[in-house]
Amino acid sequence: MLQLSTARDNADIALDFFSGSATTAHAVMELNAEDGGNRRFIMIQLPELTDEKSQAYKAGYKNICEIGKDRIRRAGEKIKEDYKDKEYIDKLDVGFRVYKTI
Repeated sequence: MLQLSTARDNADIALDFFSGSATTAHAVMELNAEDGGNRRFIMIQLPELTDEKSQAYKAGYKNICEIGKDRIRRAGEKIKEDYKDKEYIDKLDVGFRVYKTI
């Protein structure tokens, strides 16, 4: 879907209002690594609590936002490692900011 709806040279922004575990962010970074693109993402997720009986809760994730943030960090590291032979990989932006509303 990202390949069809974004262009690598336009710094397009993928907006996901129901981010969950940040699959869209992961896909954007991966596609940028594949084709040298400059796409960006905005992920929105309410701080929905994880179930106390779930594996996520037992792993230390108290809400879904924490899962997404950790996934983006890990995905960025893995993508840089997986695509280390690409000439433009050192310019791949895998950073992100988190904003909270009250």
